[in-house]
Amino acid sequence: SGRSEGEYVSLGYFEKQDLETVVSHLKNDEGVSAVAAWGHSMGAATALFHAAQHSPSTPTDPPPLPNAEEPKEDLSLAGIVVDSTFTDLETLAHELVKDGKLLPMFVPSVVVGGALRMIRGTVQKKAGFDIKALSPIKGAPKCTTPMLIGHGRNDEFIPLHHGQAVYDKYGGPKEANWFDGD
Repeated sequence: SGRSEGEYVSLGYFEKQDLETVVSHLKNDEGVSAVAAWGHSMGAATALFHAAQHSPSTPTDPPPLPNAEEPKEDLSLAGIVVDSTFTDLETLAHELVKDGKLLPMFVPSVVVGGALRMIRGTVQKKAGFDIKALSPIKGAPKCTTPMLIGHGRNDEFIPLHHGQAVYDKYGGPKEANWFDGD
């Protein structure tokens, strides 16, 4: 809604903490029996980051150790709907420049890589996170939360192969819907 606090949008990196807060609040409400999340683009990345960090345990997980610390609050979701996600920011940035979607002229890949390195340093200094961490696909194999993923076959900003790659790597129950349009 544009009313979030904070000076920077982090494409899901810090927004996952906002989602944790919402999930915690809802799970502590006696009238709520299950919580799921739907996210589009950056929101899809946020849902994937959350699922990678808070997937429900599976029957093959080892039991907790006898003297282990108190278990943390269960922030797992009943499911996620992932709409038009990206695999990782660096890949997407290279594609957007190569395809002329960000700049009206050809820019060599080496120049894009150099610009991303400069941007990375600036973001680390000013916003306090590493843009290399903006890679939902890296956490996808750890996820056990059920996922429904959708992506437009003609998406002009985030190409379909991003959604397909996340689907292929996803570790939990999953279903895909590749639809016409963007």
